[in-house]
Amino acid sequence: MKQYEAASKLEKNKTKLAKIYHNAGVILQAGKQYAQCIEAYKQSLRNNPLDHETRYNLALAQKMLKEQQQNQSQQNKQENQQDKQDKQNEQKDKNKDEQQKEQEQKREETKNQMSRENAEQLLNAVMQDEKNVQEKVKKNIQQRGKKYDKDW
Repeated sequence: MKQYEAASKLEKNKTKLAKIYHNAGVILQAGKQYAQCIEAYKQSLRNNPLDHETRYNLALAQKMLKEQQQNQSQQNKQENQQDKQDKQNEQKDKNKDEQQKEQEQKREETKNQMSRENAEQLLNAVMQDEKNVQEKVKKNIQQRGKKYDKDW
């Protein structure tokens, strides 16, 4: 390509210049650089408008460029759709996580409530035991406080 570029700058003969640009276009077309290829073919046709092979190659390169752009736009659309699906999946996952967290909180609350009920039952049992002990102590005090009529 460098030699074709150098030759295009030096060459004065339009027929040879057209061949140089034509060959440069062929190389660019093989490299799938269609936009640059089209420009090379156009330069070739400006120097030799009667060259049918260059005209055919130009049309082919334009068609290939159009297909390449369509493929890229389809790929972009597919990527966008994939991104949307990924975002939706992430949102669904977040919703599931939130639901699981809510369920866990409810479970913990019910566990806490059970613990409270158990605590209340235990507290009531301890209070009942305390009452029983206090009653025994009162009975003992009352019995000590009674004086027996006979000391024997």
